[in-house]
Amino acid sequence: QTKAQQPLFKQFSTEQGLPCSEVYSVFQDSKGFIWTGSNFGVSKFDGYNFKNFDLQDGLPELTIFDITEDSKGRVWFIGFNNNISYYENGKIKLFPFNRAIQKLTLGHRICIKNSFYVDANDNVYVSFSYLGLIKITPKGFVTNVDTIRDNIASIIQVDHRLLIAQHTGIFNKLDFKTKAFKASIANTLFAPALNRSIMAVYASDKQSIFVACNNYLIRVYKDGHYEKRIMSGPII
Repeated sequence: QTKAQQPLFKQFSTEQGLPCSEVYSVFQDSKGFIWTGSNFGVSKFDGYNFKNFDLQDGLPELTIFDITEDSKGRVWFIGFNNNISYYENGKIKLFPFNRAIQKLTLGHRICIKNSFYVDANDNVYVSFSYLGLIKITPKGFVTNVDTIRDNIASIIQVDHRLLIAQHTGIFNKLDFKTKAFKASIANTLFAPALNRSIMAVYASDKQSIFVACNNYLIRVYKDGHYEKRIMSGPII
């Protein structure tokens, strides 16, 4: 009789160097470092130790909700008050157009960031409840790309297009050349994920995309086949 191998889990807390036990975001960058966002800033884990960053290190605010990495290897952060910063060459730097975001969200009592992405041309995309998807160019021009107000689960880049995945299971692609949205709901590649509540989408490589739908983790390959795994609990 054989037993399936069980995954190894290791728990980290303030005893191991985290500044806070409540973590809002976990992200592994292309170099293998693991980043966490919490009420006390961001932490970088090298496999042995945590290095913590706060206001004194350049963060514009302490509560960090989301972390992502761009094609240049910069690690980006966005906080509760929608302030953006990024880590480059050992230092945290402020996004120069945070004021434009604050001006845009001014007057909205609750303007929650839903998803966040930085493309290869340094354009920053942020989706907000009540506002939809906005784009900030490297020169600071702010445009409302689309007024999709259904909460956007994820924004990723696939085949030179932005793939916009909504929680309701709708996929849209933004063509960079035409700047037009094209509905991808009919695309058979995403059939396993349709009609499910999508929580997150992640492109691990050029051949597949991971889609988290409640208790399901679905890996969709370019050739159309997919693998589905039932998790022990909902994926958030």
